[in-house]
Amino acid sequence: MALNGYLGILRWSLAQTSDGTGLSAVSSMSAEDKAWLQEAMSSQVVDLNENMRLIVAVLRAEAPHGDDEKAAEVATQQAKALDDATDYVENIDLARNFCNKLRGLEPVVGLLRSPHSAVRWRAASVLGMVVQNHPETQRCALQLGALPLLVSLVSRSVEQREEKGAVKARVKRHSAPWRHSGVQPRAAAPSRHTGPVSG
Repeated sequence: MALNGYLGILRWSLAQTSDGTGLSAVSSMSAEDKAWLQEAMSSQVVDLNENMRLIVAVLRAEAPHGDDEKAAEVATQQAKALDDATDYVENIDLARNFCNKLRGLEPVVGLLRSPHSAVRWRAASVLGMVVQNHPETQRCALQLGALPLLVSLVSRSVEQREEKGAVKARVKRHSAPWRHSGVQPRAAAPSRHTGPVSG
């Protein structure tokens, strides 16, 4: 909700009353004032379900094939939408609506297959929040096949960590790998100054 909007309503309300030193004259609001106040109040109300519906629409967007730039743009938008979804699904009632009414868990599970790691881990984070301590949404996630995908992500992460560890161990063991590859390191160029630099 916009703070400036509420301040405007407060200023308008104060302008309709006295300074507090005397009684204020009571009169009915004009139709124009009623319309302005109703519009001002409505503009400050956030429709949470409508916002989540827009988030789900972004999550369902498909990146065009063969257009890497557009695909990267879609991935960026989906990562942002997943960040926004996190703020909503922390509430158990909104998480239920996200899953049941908006069917938002379907694209979230689908994004676990995204080639973009920034999208994958955010989708996993949202999924974890939606199903946490909530049997109904847990059943929904299982029906969508979320568990095998999560296991695959964990396995891939473990494999990558082991591969990195193996590479580090090999580099540490062979501090000069060019000895076995036939490539000789270039000798460092001799310093121009062989003695102390005179002032």
